[in-house]
Order: sequence, then structure tokens, then C-alpha cells
Amino acid sequence: MAKSVVLKPREVIAGLRKLGFELFPERGKGSHMFAVKLVVCEDGEPHTIRVMIPRHKRELHPDTLASICARTGLTAEKFKQATQGTYRREQYERELRQTPKIDLLSPEQRAAYLRRKGPG
Repeated sequence: MAKSVVLKPREVIAGLRKLGFELFPERGKGSHMFAVKLVVCEDGEPHTIRVMIPRHKRELHPDTLASICARTGLTAEKFKQATQGTYRREQYERELRQTPKIDLLSPEQRAAYLRRKGPG
């Protein structure tokens, strides 16, 4: 079994900053921080990735980190590499251009996206 990745909120914030996310500390709820990045996905589709980072814990819960990774389109291991500076913004943006937009959406966003897109 693979060892799970454990990160502190400040490490996640640093990793997002290195990947080109804009941080809005005053926009989160309570002790949460909001991060945003405009990206271009597969087929040239634009998308805005939005992530909430809780800052009140010493370490992020594995489910929270999994949610952040799903929203950013990264694996936990690649996200950890981004926090360490070995996975760079250029690599991330290149990979996003090959990622379908639907893979970066939350379940609620995915349902609305599929309704708008229609059959087929």
C-alpha cells in the first residue's frame, strides 16, 4: 500500500502559489483561504479552478487534500512535488491543456456542465 501524502496548510498554499494560483486570504470563510487560477483545458476550453484551503489545522485531512488534488487535476504525489519545487508551473499548465474540463469539476459543477453541453 502506498504511503499517503500529508501536508500542512502552509505547504499547500506554497504549492498553489508555485503553480500560479492567485490567493485571496480575505475571501475564505473563517480561517479558510481561497485560491483561483484561470486555465485552458483540452480543446481550448477555459476554466477557473477554485480551491478552499483550511488554515486552522496542523495538517490537512487526507480527504481535504484529495479534494484539492481533484480540483487542481493533480495526484497527491505531484502536488507534493509542486510544494517542493520539483514540479513546475510550466509542466502543470502543459498537462492541463491535455486534460478534459470535466475532470476538473466538482460533482455539482459536472452535472450542470453535462446539462449545458447536452447529449453527445
